[in-house]
Amino acid sequence: MRRPHRGHAEDGRRGRARLRRTATPAAFLIRQATVWAVFLLVAACSSSGGAGGSGIAVTITPESAGRTIELRKDQELRVRLPINSANGYRWLLAAAPSDVLKLEGLPAFEHDPARPGVGGTPGVEIWRFTTAHKGQQILLFDYRRPWDTEAPPLRQLSFTVTVR
Repeated sequence: MRRPHRGHAEDGRRGRARLRRTATPAAFLIRQATVWAVFLLVAACSSSGGAGGSGIAVTITPESAGRTIELRKDQELRVRLPINSANGYRWLLAAAPSDVLKLEGLPAFEHDPARPGVGGTPGVEIWRFTTAHKGQQILLFDYRRPWDTEAPPLRQLSFTVTVR
C-alpha cells in the first residue's frame, strides 16, 4: 500500500490523495481579525440614525417638521427639502442659526434622478449643519421667491433641534 505524502491523507479512493488543511497561527489570526472586522462593521452600520454616536449624520425631511430632533455635539444634521427651481421658489433659512448649530456652506442641489441633466426640474436642496454647542435651536425654513420679500412664504417648515 502506498503511503500518502506529507500533508495528504487517503480519501478512500485509489491513487488519489486529498490535502489536509492545517491552520497556521498566522492564518488563524487573520481569520479572527476578519471576523472581528466584519462584526464591528455590522455593528457600526446598524446603529440608529437618531441620536447615534458622534460622526453619524442625521437626515431629516419635511415629514420631520414639528418634531424634536436630538443630536450629540460634533454631529452633522442634513435637511433635505424638495424644490422645483423652474418656478423661482427656493428654501430660505428664516433666521440665522444660533451658536448651537453651524451652517456648513450653501445648500447643495440634487436633481431628480428620473430626469438627469434637465434644467428646471424638481429636485432636493440639502442644507448641512454641524452641532457646535449644547442647547436647543429652532430651524425655520421659508419656501419663497428670494426677490419677493413682501409676499408671505408659500410654505414654512420648523424643526426643533436639541444638542446634548
